[in-house]
Amino acid sequence: MRAYSRDLRIRVLNAYLNEEGSQREIARRFEVSRGFVQNVLRRYSQTGDVERKSSNGSTRRKIGQQEIRVLRQLIDEVPDATLDELCEGFAGRTDIKVSVATMHRAIKSISF
Repeated sequence: MRAYSRDLRIRVLNAYLNEEGSQREIARRFEVSRGFVQNVLRRYSQTGDVERKSSNGSTRRKIGQQEIRVLRQLIDEVPDATLDELCEGFAGRTDIKVSVATMHRAIKSISF
């Protein structure tokens, strides 16, 4: 799924601000969903811009490079630990609680 262009977002916003139709009519005119129109308008009212939120992984990872070192130590100490056990050990050493899925992704990212 590709993101809509900034140009389209601006045209949708301008059409709405110029009262060229309802949200539903503008959505039909530009062949987008009404939800898209609502998101553009909401984003504009909150930030003054129409850009979509970044989806480039900007959310901070719970297990970063520093925490990977701790995880490697845990795995070295108890190589046959289960994911649950690693989650518990990791939380005990870092005060960071992670899910089994997060732990699994972190282990997959480690090259031994």
